[in-house]
Amino acid sequence: MTPDESQQESLVDDTAIDEPDGDAIETEVEETPEPLVAVERWDSGLKEAFNSWGSLENGRDIQQTFLDYHTNQQGYHTKLEQELAPLRTESETWGGVFQPHQEFMMHNGLTPQDAARRGLGVMANIAQDPQAFALDILKRTQYDFTQHGQDAPYVPPEVQSMQREVDSLKQAQRNNAMQAQDNERFQLNQHIQSFANAQNESGELAHPHYQAVEQQMAQAVHGFRGMNQPIPPMQELYDAACKLNPEIQAQVTAHEVARETARKADKAKKALKAAGRPSGQHTGEKKERKSQKDTISDAYDKLAAAS
Repeated sequence: MTPDESQQESLVDDTAIDEPDGDAIETEVEETPEPLVAVERWDSGLKEAFNSWGSLENGRDIQQTFLDYHTNQQGYHTKLEQELAPLRTESETWGGVFQPHQEFMMHNGLTPQDAARRGLGVMANIAQDPQAFALDILKRTQYDFTQHGQDAPYVPPEVQSMQREVDSLKQAQRNNAMQAQDNERFQLNQHIQSFANAQNESGELAHPHYQAVEQQMAQAVHGFRGMNQPIPPMQELYDAACKLNPEIQAQVTAHEVARETARKADKAKKALKAAGRPSGQHTGEKKERKSQKDTISDAYDKLAAAS
């Protein structure tokens, strides 16, 4: 090899580029993240919407934001459940206390709060004065130990004394109630007699049809009492009963007609007297004058025929 060839080969060696081995060549491949999955308990509509967001630009960010919000909400609900757990336990405990008494409470219109207040009140009364509380129970229950005879259990003397006191009070109450009823009945009878025998200015009975409508008036009183309504005055009961009685109405109408006829006859008599002509003398055709009794009878017959 000539010196020039050696120099040229050396130059080639110096300027040569080192090539990497084939095993050392690595290709960088971008990794595709796993798709986000909807929460299992979501409904089908929400799951479908969530999955469709993945195909949108920045859809994965939208999905992740929604998942983060759901996770935060779940954390809030979990915390809230933990805070409410003691209250729920306490409520269930009180529910177990009142549950056996639900029927009694509903029958007496008691809420759990009312029942608790009454129970605490009873406990306070027992602690404050047991004897007075026992006496109150005897009054309320009206329990009589003597009804058991020889089989009655032992009763302390103080309880027997309270029983006698209760019996005495009960008897006094019964006597007072009976006396009040007797007084009320007496006053009512007096009022009825005064109403039935009352007279007007002419000395006639002010309520001549009372005996005929007395039964209807009594029925009306019972009706008002049954409806818990105030009882009207006797005069209103009497007038209403008379209006419902056809025979009485016919008599009243006939009496009014007769009275009006008599009034007109008296007026005509006075007019004739004022004109200087004796009553009973008429010019022209004479007409037979009817007595008041005939006038009443005719009016009654006309009314009966019309009805």
